[in-house]
Amino acid sequence: MLEKVVFEGDYKSAKFAKNLFMWDTKSKTNRKMWLICAAHDTNMNMKAVEKALGAGNGKLRGADKDFMERILGVLPGAVNLFSILNDKEN
Repeated sequence: MLEKVVFEGDYKSAKFAKNLFMWDTKSKTNRKMWLICAAHDTNMNMKAVEKALGAGNGKLRGADKDFMERILGVLPGAVNLFSILNDKEN
């Protein structure tokens, strides 16, 4: 049986969450990565997200399958907050 997920505070009406594993494509040697967790119905302005994270304009991208598997040990669609525990390189 599935358990109902309940959010609190500003997000108490949310039913699901979306998890986006993003990286800054401009930094090739010292890759900056973020796991963005938001309510499923959140409209995201990627330009505003890039600015808030300090990523280059148009350089923030979703990580590809191979990158996610290597860094987090998960496939696209399976990333979640606990996936960051698999990042052995920090």
